[in-house]
Amino acid sequence: PIQLAIEESRVAASLAPNSLEARWARAYILYITGNFEEAIQEYKTAININGNISEIHLELGITYAALGVVDDDSAQTENAIQEYTLASTLNPGDFRPHLYSSRALLRTRQAAKAIQYAEAAVRADPTSGYLRGNLGYMLFKNFEWPASAEQFDLATRGGMTDDGRTIQ
Repeated sequence: PIQLAIEESRVAASLAPNSLEARWARAYILYITGNFEEAIQEYKTAININGNISEIHLELGITYAALGVVDDDSAQTENAIQEYTLASTLNPGDFRPHLYSSRALLRTRQAAKAIQYAEAAVRADPTSGYLRGNLGYMLFKNFEWPASAEQFDLATRGGMTDDGRTIQ
């Protein structure tokens, strides 16, 4: 099945080189098959067609982050953060750019900056136990254990936000 998807994405991109959907699909197939550098080029081509879709910037950021891990290249992490920032600008209510930024920064041992992004994700969705757990982990990695324990407690047991909303 993956071989068919690879071939179909190649055909679609060749038949419709100016199609956002074809380029985006091709980029995604390249990403999931580990061809990160080619995927980056396809995502950029899709962005050149329409740069106002936050999801494409988010996926390009994910691809940069993956390439940074594979190549142990912190410059790719910076590229990822730039794309996550663009995605956030285009869709300010989406917590994912902040979440992904926190994780990327932690991989490059920038725990203090990672905490800032994790806090921004929590502000975007303060009742998410998942995001509270992510913030707890970032705090833990920065040796802020009491604050980390508080967030882990909210993530696992639930509780109330400062403004009275329930965290499940």
